[in-house]
Amino acid sequence: MTRPIASLALGGAQFGLDYGISNRRGRVPFAEVEAILAKAADAGIAFVDTAPAYGDSEEVLGAILAGDPKWRIITKTVDLSSLPLGAAAARLEEGLERSLLRLKRREVDTLLFHRPHDLAREDGAEIWEKAAGLKRRGLVRRLGLSIYEEADLDLPGRRRWDVVQAPTSIVDQRLISSGAFRRLASAGVEVQVRSIFLQGLLLSPESRPAGLVSAHAASLARFRDLADRLGLTPLELCLAHVRRLPEVAICLVGISSAGELEQILAARLPELPDTAVLAVDAPDLVDPRRWPPR
Repeated sequence: MTRPIASLALGGAQFGLDYGISNRRGRVPFAEVEAILAKAADAGIAFVDTAPAYGDSEEVLGAILAGDPKWRIITKTVDLSSLPLGAAAARLEEGLERSLLRLKRREVDTLLFHRPHDLAREDGAEIWEKAAGLKRRGLVRRLGLSIYEEADLDLPGRRRWDVVQAPTSIVDQRLISSGAFRRLASAGVEVQVRSIFLQGLLLSPESRPAGLVSAHAASLARFRDLADRLGLTPLELCLAHVRRLPEVAICLVGISSAGELEQILAARLPELPDTAVLAVDAPDLVDPRRWPPR
């Protein structure tokens, strides 16, 4: 039986930052962002993901898209962790209003809590009610969480997320094996995935930190061997694994050139043998926050 194929969305961090372990060019130039967005639109891609923390990514997108209704914007909350009690809810609203100004939008499709544990603060209920009010006012269509691990879902109170965005890849299958993706999708929550190439680490051998390679040489070799046996490129194997996960609706890809987007759009997505054998239970590999500096 053919499984569904998740829709592609653009990750926008590299549009405002020198982002990604395999990124040798630095921040994507403005003209190249224009070319990427034009090619993506021609291919029917409708979502782009950004955040106030991504440098001037929001400004760049606002300047190019200028309210183009074909595009659906995902952005995130500002950091609330250091604010005194009672001040965070107002800061959340102010942060979204600034994002809308930068994006030149009256509303965004999705607002994700960039740090879910902002909702675990003593004033978390007030913060959530402020976010829900922004949705009722039409400034946000959907609310959700941007998480790093399943524990980020363990928050006090009963809230109804519209969207959860999480890292997953052919080597990082934590949220698949735990059943978290299945439970979210069954509850009607849209599952979006990011970091499917591990910031390019799975695609660019020359950019891998030497210590990371030596510690996980066997796991990385199994990944390359499977790609070779199936006649797929590493990029195609990563994409085929994630885009055919039945729970996943949106698959974010970080792009630094129109040529990279062409490769992704042309990628073959065959049915795969069981890829669970490639899962690696090693936080120092699958969580980029633990990687050594570039």
